[in-house]
Amino acid sequence: MSQTLIVIEGDNDVQTLKSELSNKEVKIITFDFLSHKSLKNMGISHALVEDYFSAEDQEIMDGKAVELTTTWYKDNEISKFLQYDSFNIGKLLETEFIYYFFQHIKRVFGILRVIEKEHPSKIICSFLGGSVETMCKDPSVKIIKYQTKESLSLYYDRIEIPINIRGRIFAVKISRKNFFALKKILEKIIDIFFNVKAKPSELKNKKSILLLEFNPISYHDLLISLSNAEQSMILLNQRRPATWNFKSLNILKKSNCKVIQLEDFSDSNILKKISTTQNELKISMNFLFLKNNLFERIFSINGQPFWESIKESFTQIIIDRFTEAVKRFILVETLFENVDVSCILEWAHVPLEEQTTILAANKRKIPSIFLQHGLNLLNSKFEKYITIFPILPSNDSKEAVWGNIMQKFILGHGISHDKITITGSPRHDPFFTHKKSKDNKNNVLIASNLLSAINYSGNDTHAYELFDTYLRKICEIIKKDPSKKIIVKLHPARPYYDITPIIHEIDPTIPIYRDEDIRILIEDCDVVISMNYSTIILDAMILKKPTMVILPEDQNYEKEIPIIRKATLPISKTEELESSLNDLLYNETVRRDLISKGNEFVNDYMSNQGTSSEHLANILKKY
Repeated sequence: MSQTLIVIEGDNDVQTLKSELSNKEVKIITFDFLSHKSLKNMGISHALVEDYFSAEDQEIMDGKAVELTTTWYKDNEISKFLQYDSFNIGKLLETEFIYYFFQHIKRVFGILRVIEKEHPSKIICSFLGGSVETMCKDPSVKIIKYQTKESLSLYYDRIEIPINIRGRIFAVKISRKNFFALKKILEKIIDIFFNVKAKPSELKNKKSILLLEFNPISYHDLLISLSNAEQSMILLNQRRPATWNFKSLNILKKSNCKVIQLEDFSDSNILKKISTTQNELKISMNFLFLKNNLFERIFSINGQPFWESIKESFTQIIIDRFTEAVKRFILVETLFENVDVSCILEWAHVPLEEQTTILAANKRKIPSIFLQHGLNLLNSKFEKYITIFPILPSNDSKEAVWGNIMQKFILGHGISHDKITITGSPRHDPFFTHKKSKDNKNNVLIASNLLSAINYSGNDTHAYELFDTYLRKICEIIKKDPSKKIIVKLHPARPYYDITPIIHEIDPTIPIYRDEDIRILIEDCDVVISMNYSTIILDAMILKKPTMVILPEDQNYEKEIPIIRKATLPISKTEELESSLNDLLYNETVRRDLISKGNEFVNDYMSNQGTSSEHLANILKKY
């Protein structure tokens, strides 16, 4: 036992431990792609934690993350502390906790496996210090821990605001608290100039349709279809601004859709009730978290507890988010006391904000419908996540699906027929009705999509390395033909890995978009290449564009229906890329076949093509 290890995760760790990295006598092990990439660029030799895991380990980690996400709050000794109005509020965070738990399980399990294999005498660490101290039980191993500014958090604890300056996108990250404060100020300023806010007094004597978390631009046709309803139309966006540019403002004005905030319905008595209830919850939570033995029993892997390594962050997350949830419950109840809501249409279904609203609505028997909003993952690998994703209707909601394929899938999971309605996709109506025939401009759209970070495959450094390799090779091959122009579309969600610097490195003239209308970008292209399995391939199929889907992570995407039907060109081996990409670009037989099979899939997958907004609006108007 003589070896010194340095364990690193993230760019900040690389900077914090920089003075130690030049020591040739140490062994460096990276725990994520960003630290691996930094060290690789610096020419520093290192190992990957992924190389210490067996296939069985990967399954154990995936299963444990799901188990903790869906059961920790159901423990008999815990659940009694988490009751609010007879509902266990622990369920509210499942959608964010799956990522949080998996990330930490990979850390602690990685430390365990590294120690077992390397038998170190000394471990140097920073961000991973808590995990090392928890999992290293050998007192003879010296642990040197550098201070870190990083902390464990949930996905929505930090919000990223993209800022476009002269074609370059810069991401500004702010805290959840600051984002909500900024959003509130922004919406007040907008209302002063454009009068888009609903006045509570105007809503008392008329039934209203409540929309949750909708992008007015994406659902323009639906808002217009609802504009002549007898009910008022009100939009409550709690995670994103309801309006952020003139286009979204004009749509709200044209459709007569008004914006509301939960705070519009509070007064001094409500604020006092919120404060009292939150304080009671905090006292209860603080008492609960004194039960170390209980949490050590729950938070363990292979019989080894790791509670101490997450205790501080987990405790703070729970107290912060659950006191926020209680505030939302009270404000939503107040909203329903002051507004006669006939029905609710929601977009995301499983986040905390939607769940609190729907649970409060259930008490008043207000019906709710949530929309299918993407090309859902139906292969068996994701079966264990089925209750965490917004795929099945829950909390007594009804689901509006895009067609027969999704209806059949949901029925196969024991959901009754009356909980499903086939409407088609309102977001895609313009794709069917506003198609423009454009000359071939030889534009190639590359869509940078996210990896599925909820499990091992979506967090594997090798998968990100492959993603990076594919991206560079694709650009290299396309740029051989000067007549071809590359356009890059970033995913609108906050990415773990930002490819913008790579694109600028390859060619600073390549245009990069993030929030622009994807329909217009696709129409202006000859082919679409998706850097992972994504709804964008369906978008392109509707617009009769040949597509290629890159598969850098091992997620069984080959078992998804569009790939089985050969409606898109899948690439999972780098040696297949050049010939397949040349076929996509130049082989008319291949291109026509992809367009034809893509069209067949669209017709099977999507009902009410071009009329789904009207169809859904008619359903809502009947409530």
